[in-house]
Amino acid sequence: SVALRLIVEREEEIEKFRLARHAIPEAINFELDKARQRDSRITKLCTDLEIPSLSIVEAEGLYSSLLTEYGLKGFIFGHAHSKRLHFNILPQNYEEHEKGRRLIDELIRRLAASDSNISWENGIGKTKKGLLNLLNEERYNAAKQIKLFFDEKNLLNPENML
Repeated sequence: SVALRLIVEREEEIEKFRLARHAIPEAINFELDKARQRDSRITKLCTDLEIPSLSIVEAEGLYSSLLTEYGLKGFIFGHAHSKRLHFNILPQNYEEHEKGRRLIDELIRRLAASDSNISWENGIGKTKKGLLNLLNEERYNAAKQIKLFFDEKNLLNPENML
């Protein structure tokens, strides 16, 4: 029937998006692994910011301009509905890795005075731990309270979280 065919076609389209959603991070990690083979000090450089004051196009433009300014390669993808993009820097060597770290620091410091926030759904990464207190103090304190509720003795991931 027509309805069944539409359901099947819709499910096939959804599956294509799901596969793409998983293939993108895999491709990024593959590129990072190649760089790590050249220099084991290279780590994943990415951020997942919520920037309500910018449109999705403006946020992508900001990330792209920073990549150009720093002379780096990267990949930007994410959640258009919530205006939250995954911003990944793809360093080719350790010098680029360090430039990428400075870029992320600058980005977070630049956005600290705005309504921006780090999305915490996938963790924030060890390299950005020290920058958390720059973004939304209320949310930072709430995260600390949640961590203490579940881990009052700080036994889980000590020195690795809040």
